[in-house]
Amino acid sequence: MFKVRHALVGFALAAALIPQSVLPAYSVEEKSKRSEGDSPSVKEPLPASTKESSHKTGAKGHKTADWNKLCSVFEAIVVEYYPKAKIEKKDHSLHATFKTKSWEIPGSNRHEEAPVWGGILLDVDLKEGQYAGVQSVPAKLNYNSYYHVLMFAPYSKEYGCHLLTKVAHPFDAPPEFLKRVQNLVNQFEQYL
Repeated sequence: MFKVRHALVGFALAAALIPQSVLPAYSVEEKSKRSEGDSPSVKEPLPASTKESSHKTGAKGHKTADWNKLCSVFEAIVVEYYPKAKIEKKDHSLHATFKTKSWEIPGSNRHEEAPVWGGILLDVDLKEGQYAGVQSVPAKLNYNSYYHVLMFAPYSKEYGCHLLTKVAHPFDAPPEFLKRVQNLVNQFEQYL
């Protein structure tokens, strides 16, 4: 407790001693000087109307994406290999599960839904802009676990969106299924 308190006080003192000229200046004047076509900085939230309607209206000069067509292709592939899979569709996302359970993440006291042998978990989400997540993509995660996780987030310049995809699968997943999903993700622009 003593060390933590001193560390916090030291941090506060260090922050107070940083010259103001080093810190970035954010003022109302600078924001108003931006022209309408400029994109907001990462720290500025998008207006609620932009978030909801970007794929429907073709915002910022991009083509309009048709999520339903792409979603039906993903659904057909899942049903072909996992006919009893539970599939949930929302506005711009799809969540498919079959034979999943809650797994404890070692050393974290967290639980995560993941497949057991013969199962699958697929999350697909069409999002505005480029992927800005922490994990670099494409990636294959969970090498030393009971299942692998494949992550993809290809970007479409034409539509101004990316397709965030997570496939959690055990070692017995059909290789053809994984290959077809990966090919569909990489060529998702053709189905929008």
